[in-house]
Amino acid sequence: MLLHYLNTTTTTGPQVLRIFSVGATDGGDTFYAELRLQDDGTLTLATCNSSLTFSGLDLNEDQWHHLAVVHSKPNALAGLFQASVAHVFLNGKLRHTGRLGYSPSPIGKSLQVIIGTPITCARISDMSWTLRSCYLFEEVLTAGSICFMYILDRGYRGLFQDTNILQFVPNQACRGGSKAILDSLETDLALTSNSQRGESGNKQGNPRTDRSGMVWDFERLGYLSSQLSGRKLIFAFDGTSTEAFPASGTLSMLNLVDPLSAAASPIGGIPRFGRLHGDVYVCKHCTIGETVRPIGGQAIVLALIEVAETNDMLHTALMLLACAQH
Repeated sequence: MLLHYLNTTTTTGPQVLRIFSVGATDGGDTFYAELRLQDDGTLTLATCNSSLTFSGLDLNEDQWHHLAVVHSKPNALAGLFQASVAHVFLNGKLRHTGRLGYSPSPIGKSLQVIIGTPITCARISDMSWTLRSCYLFEEVLTAGSICFMYILDRGYRGLFQDTNILQFVPNQACRGGSKAILDSLETDLALTSNSQRGESGNKQGNPRTDRSGMVWDFERLGYLSSQLSGRKLIFAFDGTSTEAFPASGTLSMLNLVDPLSAAASPIGGIPRFGRLHGDVYVCKHCTIGETVRPIGGQAIVLALIEVAETNDMLHTALMLLACAQH
């Protein structure tokens, strides 16, 4: 399962954004898995023996998108009688499903994962894109767990193994589109497993209402978060960088998944670092609180609240205060 937060910008001509690929370390042209996006919103998933194309994803430029791809391999007992299926989730919601052949890892070959455009496919282009975080799970994730990851939003930095992960749910994420996705998940569950839910399925959870009139269903959010607990990861990159390798001077990013931790996949061979090549740089994370401190800190934010003349201005100032507090 692959998860991305991405933001793209293009200027001229048709462009192809290569997001993710798996190939041999010898740098050949053969890719065992690939994910690429065209500027018209067409997303292509490809393996050695098949490909799957989806259109109409509505990926707007200069806007963050939460993209998750789940590819399930056939069950060993089912053999050739079970299809390998790929699911594409955009902004927490399932958008497309299709059959995609599964490519087993080649025996005796070392593999490398490339986030971005491989050197063999590099071309001069005006396209630029920003990656907030990237996770590769060994296991298939449910639609509910992907929705919860989207609700956590870009501000979360971790491996989804926190004891009290609900504390990281931002206020602004529990409304509007996120709430609609949660409601649709509840509807789908009712349609597919109504006979198994019994009395527990009729509970309304443990709602809590804050002063904004927003209703929080912590029981439902807790159930979705539990589906992430214990899921094994291969890598997780969020921009945490390390010093350059002395020999080559190449910058690197730290894999948040420690190979010896409980969150790491038991398959082995987990990389500790990811190296940066080409026209790429790391943007340092900076909180709003750190930004306003040199110019007056909380006093500036409180002054904005005091002079707010409209509801929108007041709402913006209060949101700024909440973000600065965190």
